[in-house]
Amino acid sequence: MKNVRYWLKLPVRIIFKPRTAMEETKQRESFKAPILYMLTLGLITSVLAAILTQHGVSYIDPRNCGGTAQILAGWVIAHYGWAWPPLNQILGFILLNEFGYFILAVALIPLIALPARWLTLRSKQDAPKSIRYYSLRCVQAICYGMTPASLFGWIPNPISIIGIWALVLQVFAIKVFYDFNWKKTIIVSMIGFLGVAFLQDLASLPWILGIIH
Repeated sequence: MKNVRYWLKLPVRIIFKPRTAMEETKQRESFKAPILYMLTLGLITSVLAAILTQHGVSYIDPRNCGGTAQILAGWVIAHYGWAWPPLNQILGFILLNEFGYFILAVALIPLIALPARWLTLRSKQDAPKSIRYYSLRCVQAICYGMTPASLFGWIPNPISIIGIWALVLQVFAIKVFYDFNWKKTIIVSMIGFLGVAFLQDLASLPWILGIIH
């Protein structure tokens, strides 16, 4: 029961006391905990956003989204699931959004963990650690840093405020989980998030070129 209370309070603590909460989660040396946290908490946005799509809210518009997972889910449903019954569209959106969360966390491992390790190896002050260490810290930073998007990503807004909030918190989480200074944090974050943007553009090429309709 104590463990359940801890996980229920964690999202609130990450939002209001991010450093303290993240420092505590660093002690849990498991990939499972942050991924389950992200997917479970993400159901709030997945379910509510799926319902709102039935009432005219478009998550293809990045301004309405808490993250890229919703863009993927909204795009697939709009282009391929428009003729599905409403319940199927809702379930499809939920599954696609959760899948998007997971893929994002996995895709960022090489894009963040490897540059983080390289920067550490270049420093004479930091002792090099295993690839597992850098990968785990990446997953923790992304999953816990995604808290605002997981909780509030379903709320339509005109300026992508939820997505920006989540991005800023993820950058801060990279700093905390890797114990980096701000210079290293910005370098690793830029490589990671620009890399994801490039992969998204690459993945969209079949549609841009007309190979897939």
